[in-house]
Amino acid sequence: MSEINDELKKLKKSLEKLDTYTNEIGSAKDAATSVVDAISEVQSSYSNSIESIDKEVSDLVKTNKPLTGQLQVLTNKLDQVDFPSRLDKIDATVAGINQGVMNLQGKLDNTERDLREKIGKVSILITEFERRQEEKMLERKKEILMNRNLLIGLVVLAVVALTIILIK
Repeated sequence: MSEINDELKKLKKSLEKLDTYTNEIGSAKDAATSVVDAISEVQSSYSNSIESIDKEVSDLVKTNKPLTGQLQVLTNKLDQVDFPSRLDKIDATVAGINQGVMNLQGKLDNTERDLREKIGKVSILITEFERRQEEKMLERKKEILMNRNLLIGLVVLAVVALTIILIK
């Protein structure tokens, strides 16, 4: 009986650990999602800034003909910065992070499924254990009742025998 209680306590501790791990995984998932959102905002802001700069440069060239030569030098310098490759690098980084998040999501889903299965199995085991305990209790009650009836029968038999002996 104490072994069963010990096993139940172990199962309960395991379930508590699994619950803690699930909460930690959920926190990690939330953090990863926040990182992806922040990177997306930075990338969007960066793209918008580049587009804004290109438009301003074009407007300045048109409105300020005397400065065209100097603007051409500036434009050449901006072209040397190679924004497309930088954006490609940022895009690759974001794609890598997205892939990591997707992998983590898959692992979280697998872990959640495994936890649900284990909790279901533990629940079945507990139900089966409770059923067996109830059966054992019923058997013991029957034994006690039978022993009591047997004892009563012996007492009655002893009283009858004693009465017969006293009467003779």
